[in-house]
Amino acid sequence: MEMDINKLVEGIKRRDERALGKIMDIYVDSVHYLCKSILRVYEKEDIEECVQDTFIAVWKDIDKYEEGRGTLKSFILIKARTIALNKKTKLSRVTNIVPIDDRDFRDNEIIEEKIVSLEERKELLKAIGNLKEEDREIFIRRYFYNQSIKQIAEACKLTVSAAENRLWRGREKLKVLLQKNKEGRVLGEK
Repeated sequence: MEMDINKLVEGIKRRDERALGKIMDIYVDSVHYLCKSILRVYEKEDIEECVQDTFIAVWKDIDKYEEGRGTLKSFILIKARTIALNKKTKLSRVTNIVPIDDRDFRDNEIIEEKIVSLEERKELLKAIGNLKEEDREIFIRRYFYNQSIKQIAEACKLTVSAAENRLWRGREKLKVLLQKNKEGRVLGEK
């Protein structure tokens, strides 16, 4: 499957629309789920537009995808999340809708703040790639799919406390990796 994905990425880089169509077939459900979870109080058309905008962005920015920094799925979902959050901000300004459950006062905001700029998104993607596979899945389910701890625990066959512990350890590891990366840039290292 990984080899097929690489061929499709190369196809998109050569501007083969069929390759983009196949990528869309593979990832449209994940992108739709993510956009719907972020834009849940808005119209179905807004969600569909967000999904379409995501794949347009993938088409335009495919040269920025680097296999060594993470999977294509992560690349696409980060684009979808950014587009959905930007759309949500734009729509909330127009309609003045601010759902109460969108106010998250947990310490987890540091992770979401790292997704703001392109450079920080790349760093975060690289850091996520350093997590163990099972921890990476839990992390992506929580912060990219916005699943509840209970949903994650059920899907991964864990107890709720085990899922919470893995998320906590993952956040701590990401903080350390991102801080090291930041310090390396400050000191001029790569």
